[in-house]
Amino acid sequence: MPSNTAHTPGTSAPSVTDSPAPWLIGLPFGSAAHVVWLYYVVKEAEDGIRAVRVALERANGERDRPAREGPLAQVEPIEVQRILHDAVGHANLVPWP
Repeated sequence: MPSNTAHTPGTSAPSVTDSPAPWLIGLPFGSAAHVVWLYYVVKEAEDGIRAVRVALERANGERDRPAREGPLAQVEPIEVQRILHDAVGHANLVPWP
């Protein structure tokens, strides 16, 4: 089965489709004493900044609002990672700068 990823040396084969590799975005909510992480897989973004925007929109939606505990936490950075698959299909998380 062909890989649906962008190429990162050592972690992935070149893409054979036009679909970009998905992003995994981790958003911390709460305070320094209690942080709740919400993770979103974003398939429709071309870069990390757009992926974060999509994840924030989802987090602010009605469905995820009860899961959050307070505002976006200032004590933890947002996690931005690309989900790439190697030649045999294993998923790898590659941090985005």
